[in-house]
Amino acid sequence: MNYKVYLTETFQKSVKILKKIYRKVKADIAGTIHVIEEDPTIGDPIPGWNKEIWKVRTANSDVKKGTRGGSVDLPLKTRRNHCLYVGSIF
Repeated sequence: MNYKVYLTETFQKSVKILKKIYRKVKADIAGTIHVIEEDPTIGDPIPGWNKEIWKVRTANSDVKKGTRGGSVDLPLKTRRNHCLYVGSIF
């Protein structure tokens, strides 16, 4: 089941700022958003939000440190009509 992913204005501004530091962040996020469109069940629900807001972690290919190789979190807000809203990035 395919979902439509909408990027909020806050998210787009955050990506613009992060792109100055991490050059490949747009490509990393695009790959993750493509996966989310196909399978929206990935990720972890954020406690206290009744499984309406989820957190999806994506690899940051510009950072090669640590055991996970760096990651970026994308909080998602779900809606009933097969729509997902990416709220921010950190």
